[in-house]
Amino acid sequence: MKNHEVFQGTAAVPSMRTPEPQPASDNIGDQETPLQAGNEPAAFDISARGFTVQLGAYLSQTAAGQVAERIVLPAGSVIIQNIMVNNQHLFALVWGQYESRQQAQQNVKQIVELNPELQYWVRSIASMRNSE
Repeated sequence: MKNHEVFQGTAAVPSMRTPEPQPASDNIGDQETPLQAGNEPAAFDISARGFTVQLGAYLSQTAAGQVAERIVLPAGSVIIQNIMVNNQHLFALVWGQYESRQQAQQNVKQIVELNPELQYWVRSIASMRNSE
C-alpha cells in the first residue's frame, strides 16, 4: 500500500513514526517551520528562491520513498523531488523551504536529534534547478 502521492515530479511522504514528546523550548517562536496553517506540509516550489534541507538522493522513486518512510520528523512531510544531475534523474528527499541558509540549518537540528545517523545537506533551491 502506497502512503504517498506523486504530483508534478514530487511526492509527499509523511513520517511513519511519531517522535517522542520533546520538552518545550524558549525559542520555539523564533523558529520557522516548513508547515503551513493547519499542519499541512508546505508544497515544494522548485522555482522558488531560498534553501532546503536535502536528506538523500536515490536512483528510484521507490527507494527514495522507502527511506523517507523511515525518517522521524518533528512535523510535516518529506518531499520526493525529481532532479537531474549529470544527465541522470535522481529522486531527492527534501524537507522545508527557507529564506536563508541559517533558517534551514536551525530547523534541521530537530531532525538530527530524532535521527542521529542521518546525513543532510542544506542547499539552495536554485542548485536543484541547475544541477544538469
